[in-house]
Amino acid sequence: MLILQPLQVKSDNSKNNTYIFATEIVSDKLVDEIAVEFDFDKYAIKEDTSRHLTDKLSKYKNGYNFSIVGYTDKIGSIPYNDKLGLMRASSVAKWLIDNYNIPPKHVTIMPFGITQKFGNNHGINLNRKAVIYVLK
Repeated sequence: MLILQPLQVKSDNSKNNTYIFATEIVSDKLVDEIAVEFDFDKYAIKEDTSRHLTDKLSKYKNGYNFSIVGYTDKIGSIPYNDKLGLMRASSVAKWLIDNYNIPPKHVTIMPFGITQKFGNNHGINLNRKAVIYVLK
C-alpha cells in the first residue's frame, strides 16, 4: 500500500494549475483508499463517479490530506502513459479542489503510468484508474 508525502510543488502553466507532487512513501497515516476508474485512454471523471466520490468522501472533509496516484494499462508508450497517469491524478485532484472544496495544500498527486501496477494486473482494466489515499 502506498501513501505519498508531499515534497515538491510543480506548476502546469498551460492551465494555471499548481499541484504538489508526492515523492516519498509513508504509511502511518492511511485512513482509506478510494479508486476512481477511467475508460480506455481517458482522464475525465464520469458523472456516476462524481456521485460515488461525494458519497465516499463525505466523512473526510476537514482535517484530512489526499494523495492521488494515477495509473494506466500497458497499452501505449511509456511517455504517453506517464502523461495519461498524470492527467488522471490531476483530474481527480481538480475535482477534489473544485467540487469538494478541499484546499490545494491538502492534495498531492503522483503519476505512475505503467511503471507501477495497481494490484496484480491480471485484468488490463485494473490499472485504468486513479487511487485517492485519504490521510489523517
